[in-house]
Amino acid sequence: DRRAALPKLQENKKLSYCRDMLNLSRQYSLMKPSEERMRKAYELASMWYQGSWEGDCWWLTQYGVSVAQDSAMVGTADFVAKAISLLDESARSTEFKLKENSLYALAFIRHGEPWFFEGWDDATQQYYDISNLKPLPRSRQYKALAALASFCSANAGKTDPFVSRCDVLRRFREACQR
Repeated sequence: DRRAALPKLQENKKLSYCRDMLNLSRQYSLMKPSEERMRKAYELASMWYQGSWEGDCWWLTQYGVSVAQDSAMVGTADFVAKAISLLDESARSTEFKLKENSLYALAFIRHGEPWFFEGWDDATQQYYDISNLKPLPRSRQYKALAALASFCSANAGKTDPFVSRCDVLRRFREACQR
């Protein structure tokens, strides 16, 4: 028999994810507003996002993801929206690194309308693309990028280079200066 032997399952990853989510959610819900609760909110937001259809661990909560899927399926929890809600809380932290990470995550998530318009605009008779972006100030992502840009400006030299040198943040600043 030439079939490869499959390794024995050591743990059920989906079950472990569910247990971790329930445990973390319970801990979070019992906490009073505090910096510790904000740290827990960030941790929980990471788990919600990673388990979403956008996250790296979508396979923990779904059997498959279609290339046509661009949002939570009807009748299911919107994991991305839950993550955003928790990140909004953790972004109010006074702890520098937690605030930086939360603002970066909020800016990264493209949920709903993106921060820019791409395509033909009849009103301006102009085509907008990656080299000529038209900002959409009403979008959630635009507001998140504006908050991150403001944080980076206020803390110049202190922010992580991964954040301060982010190409999307740079493009956002350039598009907003036009």
